Amino acid sequence: MKQMMRRAGVAIFRWLPLGHEGRRRVRKALLAVMGGPRRPFVMDWRGFRVQIDPGQAIDMRLHFTGDYEPATLAAIKRLAYPGSTAIDVGANVGLVSLWLTRCVGPAGRVIAVEPSAWACERLADNAALSGVTMIETIRAAVADRPGEAVLDVINGYNLDNTRSRRTETVTCVTVDQLVAERGITNLSLLKVDTDGFEMDVFRGAQTVLSTIRPDIVFEYGPDHLRRYSRAEPEALIALLRGHGYAVLDEHMQPLDPADLRLKFGETANLVARPEERLASVG
Repeated sequence: MKQMMRRAGVAIFRWLPLGHEGRRRVRKALLAVMGGPRRPFVMDWRGFRVQIDPGQAIDMRLHFTGDYEPATLAAIKRLAYPGSTAIDVGANVGLVSLWLTRCVGPAGRVIAVEPSAWACERLADNAALSGVTMIETIRAAVADRPGEAVLDVINGYNLDNTRSRRTETVTCVTVDQLVAERGITNLSLLKVDTDGFEMDVFRGAQTVLSTIRPDIVFEYGPDHLRRYSRAEPEALIALLRGHGYAVLDEHMQPLDPADLRLKFGETANLVARPEERLASVG
């Protein structure tokens, strides 16, 4: 009976013509009424098989909507080309990493970097469920310098909008280091979602930005940047522009991030593309 109620609730939710906040409220109400399964279950998503944890907000959003950040995935599909290498910084449970395997194809390579042991385990589970073997998973934090750090690692985003955290000692690597150690020359895409540490990631990627010049899909959160990178959002955009990158929205249209008018704590996924390739967006 509960399974039938859950399926009916999901169908109703996907049908309702609601905005983001309205969908969040309806989803919360449906979860309260249905109760939902207490144990993880598996669902099909874009040809992959992924595990859904009923206690995780991202999982249940995927379950209810049937998809995960479709505009971002569409942008990634346009930029990560077959046979190339893509690096997923802040891979979480691996949804973007899985999608990247589809984009770069069997001749390509996907490197997923994630500091949370919990998330790395779930990423491995999702890859195994989907029969994907081409993701190289590295448990580390991507920073502006290599070494070790004691970090407040996020181990999940809960349904009540809180985050599960745990203090852990984590190895730190840089993008420049990852690329140099592996001899990567065909890096098509660098995806960065590190909950406010994006500035540190780009500071540790300046050789790659100057030489290989991959396209970038990154999370832009002014409040998170100020809190965790101790940097103004304008400084991050200036760093990218200083390397000859133009900032675009997910539809590949020019954008001034200052015009986004994000509310406190809100983020947006943006694209940074080398200026010399602006005319070649596929």
